[in-house]
Amino acid sequence: MRRLLELRTQRRLTRAHVHTTAQCLNVSERTVWRWLADATTTPASAARPGARRADRFEITDEIRGTLTVTDPMTFANTLATGIGRGRAYSTGLILVRDASTRRR
Repeated sequence: MRRLLELRTQRRLTRAHVHTTAQCLNVSERTVWRWLADATTTPASAARPGARRADRFEITDEIRGTLTVTDPMTFANTLATGIGRGRAYSTGLILVRDASTRRR
């Protein structure tokens, strides 16, 4: 990642560099571009590209609630496919627990 950042700073970074890196690491080119963007804003992330950060997500009371299922088929489909425009990027995931067995 550091070499790619150097090439970017020198304005010599090409799609071929990113393509080769992606192939070597068995990830998509999009992932490499995302790592580069992250390393640009957070230089420490260049040492471990793709590493998960603890501050990446925050669970708040705003996303918790109680659900009453009135149409089981629609619920099963929604649970399987996710909710919203970002579901293809795993942002529409739903965590469901049985309220009767919930720990207090």
